[in-house]
Amino acid sequence: MILLSLDTSTETCSAALWHNDQIDVISELAPKRHTHLILPMIQTLLEKHQLNIADCDAIAFGEGPGSFTGLRIAAGVAQGLAFAHTLPLIPVSTLAALALAAKIQQPQLDYFVPALDARMQEVYFAIYTFEKNRPLAIVPDSLAAPAKARVSIAENTPAAWLGIGQAYAVYPDLSQGLEPAALMLDAYPNAKEIALLAKEAFMEGHVVNSTEALPKYLRNDVAKKIV
Repeated sequence: MILLSLDTSTETCSAALWHNDQIDVISELAPKRHTHLILPMIQTLLEKHQLNIADCDAIAFGEGPGSFTGLRIAAGVAQGLAFAHTLPLIPVSTLAALALAAKIQQPQLDYFVPALDARMQEVYFAIYTFEKNRPLAIVPDSLAAPAKARVSIAENTPAAWLGIGQAYAVYPDLSQGLEPAALMLDAYPNAKEIALLAKEAFMEGHVVNSTEALPKYLRNDVAKKIV
């Protein structure tokens, strides 16, 4: 199986290639340079492994939530490559990817709460636990004011939990009084975890075509906004 993945949902731009049961990743913290970096990253990975886009079985991308512009970049590049080479696409939650990265580092914990700054005094957040090393959403990817998110965290984390993402630094009140086991403030979604989650999705046939692969903005999705 050969799987290409990419993520441009935050300040970090990354691409990864799953090939021969291993992941090769290129990642750079580069705000506002994603459009210049993502295609060269993909080309570098393919050339390193002597592959072409057509050799891939699928393309995965971070669907969001995250920066509106960043999500459009990843979705647009993935859609264009998939359409040109008739490949299936696998949209992956950026918050689930953050939770997986944290679980790999802190396997002893049961609850993981990724949170990204959504601007406008709001955060994107979710609460995940894991079953057989796969993330399960206790609270799905949501948009809320930090105070509302804090209430949700308090109500849905009966045991030690880990906070992941820069929203905890931007909004200290997000975790105030909740005593998380730890905070990973410098964590960003990455194509590596996107690839790991996409691999499982691909094996189960959870793929879409280029016209169905859309960013998950959340701000325009009233049903998922906690008010």
